[in-house]
Amino acid sequence: NYITKQHVTQLSFYVNNITITIIMTIINLYLQIHNYTVEVSKNIKNLEDIFQLRYKIYKKIKFIETNENKIFYDNYDLFSQSFYVKYKDSIISSVRVTFNNNVIGFTTTNYFNIDISKYDASKMVCIGRWVKDKNIVLNSTTQHLLDIQLFYQVLKVLYKHNIRYIIFDSPINLINHI
Repeated sequence: NYITKQHVTQLSFYVNNITITIIMTIINLYLQIHNYTVEVSKNIKNLEDIFQLRYKIYKKIKFIETNENKIFYDNYDLFSQSFYVKYKDSIISSVRVTFNNNVIGFTTTNYFNIDISKYDASKMVCIGRWVKDKNIVLNSTTQHLLDIQLFYQVLKVLYKHNIRYIIFDSPINLINHI
């Protein structure tokens, strides 16, 4: 039996995958000990809390007008998966992943002159609506670990759906809130 380059590559992938899983598990345990959770939204209550946080941040930067419901969502949310960071009982950060669809497309390609025709759109997502509540004071280590864990959760879902291309979409005036 000979060990080929393909065997070494596969073994390397598995070792790296196990290492990443162990590191992310340790980060997750650290965050849980400090009352943080990072999850994919699974119910209406989570989505309402995310939409309220979005409203608060987008209203603050004057990206949207006041509305009496104090929530901000759009039609892209119907084709999206939202992820969030919760501290104790409050959502303090969230990001949205919009999947390819034949109904309304992507925000980025609808509003900007971006040609994605050379890519397989079924393997593409648009990541946007990333917001953080800056009223919650975090030390920089915790903030970085939360961001890493949040995007690790996103990447797990993207991997599961065989996504190969990512478009990031964010208004420039949100830079202080991500």
